[in-house]
Amino acid sequence: MGWTFERIIVIDDDQGLSGKSADNRAGFQRLMAEVSLNHVGIVLGLELSRLSRSNKDWHQLVDVCGIFNTLLCDQDGVYDSGDGNDRLLVGMKGAMSEFELVTLRNRLLRGSRNKAERGELFTSVPVGYYKQSSSEVVQDPDEQARSMVQLVFEKFSELRSIYAVFRYLTINRLRLGFRGLRGDQIGELDWRQASAAKILAILRHPFYAGAYAHGLHRPGKKNPVTGVTEGGKWFVSPDEVQVLRAMEPAALELSL
Repeated sequence: MGWTFERIIVIDDDQGLSGKSADNRAGFQRLMAEVSLNHVGIVLGLELSRLSRSNKDWHQLVDVCGIFNTLLCDQDGVYDSGDGNDRLLVGMKGAMSEFELVTLRNRLLRGSRNKAERGELFTSVPVGYYKQSSSEVVQDPDEQARSMVQLVFEKFSELRSIYAVFRYLTINRLRLGFRGLRGDQIGELDWRQASAAKILAILRHPFYAGAYAHGLHRPGKKNPVTGVTEGGKWFVSPDEVQVLRAMEPAALELSL
């Protein structure tokens, strides 16, 4: 096609990375830079639409290729983004690629929702509980780990203050047993000093009262301008909880 081997550049930096955004994708950014410098005659790929699953990024590439007369080629054909028909076709390819990502994400969310409806979805396990290899959540087999959670409730009933409970645990050097959730420490019991925030989380968690809840926390969204996550909420109001159902028996037998 007129290019010697020395003039062919293979860009594979983005393997294993999501095409949802061009951020942190050095390969795609390099491709954009090379095309913008008029160094590229043709962009080759098995599925060009997989270069980006964002319509914004995809059309930006198509626009730049049209300006510098850079061809696009995949296993279906060769496209000139300066031609109206070709531009429409590659635009549809990009739109379908983004729609495929949205469909996949929605399917995963529906699966998680259905699992939550059955009371089987646990992204984390409350202190004093243990997630078995079968994904079933049971009371922690370590008696001391269970008794420390019991102590938190007893002391709060007595002292009526989260900070007072925190002070009591700190002064007496009492630690809670946390189970590792990931990596090499998965399932391992780790004894750590509980923060006041963690004590609050224990006292407010419905699991200890025999109720399964999903959607207790609302994740925020990252502002692309400031880079700050906004709109998140650590504890939502009861009417915002997505799933709340009774469990039998109650998680811990609390004698308060």
